Amino acid sequence: MSKRLSAALAHMQPAAIPAWRALQAALDHTIPACDGDNRYTSELRDLTIQDRAEMRQICGKCPVQAACVDYATADQPAAGWWPTTTRTENAA
Repeated sequence: MSKRLSAALAHMQPAAIPAWRALQAALDHTIPACDGDNRYTSELRDLTIQDRAEMRQICGKCPVQAACVDYATADQPAAGWWPTTTRTENAA
């Protein structure tokens, strides 16, 4: 196991590891439209309404959305944009 992988798994909720592995397996077969789009790792306050609308459309068409939702639900990452919404918006 690489150091990078070990570091990623160390910060994850233990119950989220299977979902993360399933997401990684799905990503082995496709490159999602969000790949390389820095908005997905931005803070909500840094995103415009237009950004959010565009990001929802991208997530809605994504072939790995189900795996991404499963991982985000299991781990509940504190930052970033996850399928169709953000954690901040989910909590509201």
